[in-house]
Order: sequence, then structure tokens, then C-alpha cells
Amino acid sequence: MLKLLLVDDHAVFREGIGVLLDMEDDIQVVGEAGEGEEALRLATELQPDIVLLDIAMPDMDGIEVCRQLKRSLPDAAVLVLSALDSEEAVTAALTAGASGYVVKTVGHRRLVESIRATARGETVLSPTAAAKVVQQLTRIQQEKEQEADALHNLTPREREIFRLVAQGCTNAEIAERLVLSEKTVKTHVRNISNKLNLSGKGEMRVLAAQLGLIPPE
Repeated sequence: MLKLLLVDDHAVFREGIGVLLDMEDDIQVVGEAGEGEEALRLATELQPDIVLLDIAMPDMDGIEVCRQLKRSLPDAAVLVLSALDSEEAVTAALTAGASGYVVKTVGHRRLVESIRATARGETVLSPTAAAKVVQQLTRIQQEKEQEADALHNLTPREREIFRLVAQGCTNAEIAERLVLSEKTVKTHVRNISNKLNLSGKGEMRVLAAQLGLIPPE
């Protein structure tokens, strides 16, 4: 039997979903909460297997509730059920530790299937939520490709200096290693910044980390 905690600030919606879920042989709604603080308290008391969680609530948004739930009850799965379907909401929920995200237009049977899948450890996304994730991943990949393409505009010497700057080398250290004058190194660094549209060495290191050339700080 799956113990489920239902969290939504709309009482009528919460009660309706609760009745429908209680009709399932393998799901038991052990508690209901209309606010974030109440949800955290009940989760500690009831130790649910799954928390069905809305995002928009008056005292604490569901993202923060999810984050705190996963810290205090790491074994409890969180399935977000929300009217919001923006890319930001979906990404924030998954980053906070939610196992899935479905929108409130989902049908009863699909919701039940999503709850069971979440209990099995699967990641569940409604079609619209999945589309948001794909859009974000595509954008991130495009940005990385654009950044990588930018390095192709650098000369071999500039790419060499870019990597040394990313590793934290000073102009003097780079000059010594490459047998160049510090003035020449400084000129190369300025040219690299201009070509990559960066403001200086700090942004070079950030870009290098994004490209996987150095570990992120």
C-alpha cells in the first residue's frame, strides 16, 4: 500500500483528488495539507511514500517545500501536480528533487499511473512538462555549441593561452612557459576577450568550465 500525502491550497480540489485516489486498492491518502509548513509537519509525522505536491501555495511555494522534504525525508518521492507548465517551474521542481511533474489537466487514470510509476522510482513527466525539459536541454546544447564554435575563431596560440588562463596562470607564468613577453601575452588576452565577447580572465575561466576544459569552481 502506497502512503500518499496530498498538498494543495485549494480545498475542493484537494478533497476531490483525495476521494478518487482513496478508491485505488494500492493507494492510501494518509494526510492532506493546504500550506507548506503544514505539509512539512505532516510529512514528518506520517512518513508518506509519495507526496503529491502543488507549487503555488500561500505561505511557502512548492519548490521550497520539495527541497526541504527531500532533505528531511530523502526516501519519499515527490510528484508535482500543478497548473503551471512553464519551463522555469518544471526545471525548478526537478532541480529541487521532484521525481516527476504533471499538470492539472491530467486525467484521473494517468495521474494514478504517474503516482505508481513515481513509487517505482521512475521519472514521470506530462507531455507538456517533457516538452519544456527538451526545450531547455536543446537551448543549453545550442549555447554550448555556440561557445565551442567561438574557440574556433581563435588562433592556435590564442587557444593555448586561453587554456592557460583558464588554469589560473598569470601573464608572467604564461610568458615564461611559452617564451613570450608579458606584453605579448597581455595583447593575446585582450584579443581573446574581444573575440569571445568576454570582459576578462574571470569570464574566460567560467567559459572554460562550461566547455568542460576545467572543473567548475
